[in-house]
Amino acid sequence: MIDAGSGAATSGLSVADSLLLIGGSVIFGLPGWLAYAGKWRRWTTDSYRPPARYLPFGITWMASGGVLGGVAALIATIGHTAAIIGYVVLGLPAFAVFGCGLVFCFWTPRRLRPAWYRDSLSPRKERS
Repeated sequence: MIDAGSGAATSGLSVADSLLLIGGSVIFGLPGWLAYAGKWRRWTTDSYRPPARYLPFGITWMASGGVLGGVAALIATIGHTAAIIGYVVLGLPAFAVFGCGLVFCFWTPRRLRPAWYRDSLSPRKERS
């Protein structure tokens, strides 16, 4: 974009906007990170089941994509060359991670589920 006042090229979001995106993504992803860590397990009970089966896991991935995008936008505030590098190195993976998060809300591959969740789904073995 060209700034009408000075004629200088600006790229993307301001520093404050980038920091807001990063902070918002961290807050948005907090339930998912708690679910992955096993600190929030109540959502797995029958009385509190989210509409999408793996919603907290998907939220984590979408938030991670938002953080990557925010860092890419923050790097872009440095200048034009940094914007190109930041958006290619971090921005494109941010879209991929966010897209995976959308899919993971409804279906999370077994290997990407935390161990506590996999163990809760497997049949219990009798201890002797």
